[in-house]
Amino acid sequence: MIVIEEARSLKDLNEVERLQAETWSPSVVVPSELMLVAAETGGTVLVARAEGRIVGFCLGFAAWDGREAWLWSHMAAVEPAYQSRGVGAALKLRQREVAREKGYRVVTWTFDPLQAGNANFNIVKLGALARTFLPNHYGFMDDPLNRGLPSDRLLAEWWVDGAAGAVPRVDGEPVVFLAARRRDDGLVAPDGDAPAGGGRLASGGSAAPAGPCGEDGGVPGDGRKGGHGGDGAPTHPLIRPARAPAAPVWPERPWRLGFIEIPLHFQELKAADTDLALAWRQATAAAFQKAFSLGAVVCGFRRDAAAGVGRYEFILGGAKL
Repeated sequence: MIVIEEARSLKDLNEVERLQAETWSPSVVVPSELMLVAAETGGTVLVARAEGRIVGFCLGFAAWDGREAWLWSHMAAVEPAYQSRGVGAALKLRQREVAREKGYRVVTWTFDPLQAGNANFNIVKLGALARTFLPNHYGFMDDPLNRGLPSDRLLAEWWVDGAAGAVPRVDGEPVVFLAARRRDDGLVAPDGDAPAGGGRLASGGSAAPAGPCGEDGGVPGDGRKGGHGGDGAPTHPLIRPARAPAAPVWPERPWRLGFIEIPLHFQELKAADTDLALAWRQATAAAFQKAFSLGAVVCGFRRDAAAGVGRYEFILGGAKL
């Protein structure tokens, strides 16, 4: 049985330190003294216990911008043996209850837009929104998942009593900001040529499982486990970023759908072809910044297992929730 509760002692916080180091690396550990301060000054440290042992945690800080206070969810992790068992979701749902009890209206965190498991968890499972892109937000990081690429992030907004406004549902042809390049699809690379690197075009794959927690410090669903066959070749075809040659810069109607596609298995792609991974990073950065400049709000995410891609879905037309 899994029990979710607030950390009760320095011993608990020391166990959370251990879990951080084991899940990610010692270089990103938040020390127990700082977590204690967070818990005592409007934040929270939640832990998941299995048979009395801590197997997951979720750390949040009190945040203030001079006008409003909210809860910043900084880090979360779940032991590999307990992932995909609902522990991450239970931690986040309890975090939302704590935020409500403390009087916060919203919980925020960042996540890598190229981690499909985290996108699915944050947007689909939790119902968070995204409308802010943060280029290279944490600088160049040295942990295995981030090493070698800019730390671009989306800002997740999780309103404790639901979204801060109604999101209109619209039909019609979507605005294509970025798509995965496939055979004979009429799409071109963002700069007019194929990006550096290469690799096969998408023809199949399998969906990545949702990650157990979405913020940086969580364990993405398409992270470190397996990704290459016995001969070192990637187990899923590599795909390239592409755009529509004449994508409109503004919706023709008041409300339109838009989308950005990403690879489902980005960490595997990165391990196989770093130039192609960088091309995806650059292409998604340009696409998200363009979409958000039009007032777009990310309100959905779909995974296409057959094509090996995930699709961010936007509402366009100046939606300010």
